[in-house]
Amino acid sequence: MAESAVIQVTDPRSRGHTTGVIRVDWVSSAAGGVSQKIEPLISASLVMLITKPGTAGNQPTDLYDLTILDGLSHDVLEGWGANRSNVNTETVDLLKEDGLPIGSPTRYYVIHPSVCEAGLTFTIANAGNTKTGTAWIIFK
Repeated sequence: MAESAVIQVTDPRSRGHTTGVIRVDWVSSAAGGVSQKIEPLISASLVMLITKPGTAGNQPTDLYDLTILDGLSHDVLEGWGANRSNVNTETVDLLKEDGLPIGSPTRYYVIHPSVCEAGLTFTIANAGNTKTGTAWIIFK
């Protein structure tokens, strides 16, 4: 069976909502990978990654890897999609804080990473032969 990824981008920000979602339902190739362009253009800050592995015989290999590559083949998740569980739904909060004490006048939050380009590519590696899963990338 050939690899596949069904990508749905829901971006209700133009209607006053604060977040959008990229949902990817994927099936790995015999070599254990997936590679699919994310369309349309995303101009946003990525704030959360959620991964849910398939179940039973469709369960991916433990510690499979998810990346989102930009036009320069840089992983915009900067490694946060690596080593995903083949059993549990996992959430990674991409909202980073500076570590200063609460109430500090210089405390700040950094939403990371920000992307603004066409050509982002969703990839899965090391998942095993024809395994499945779902990923949600929340952006604002």
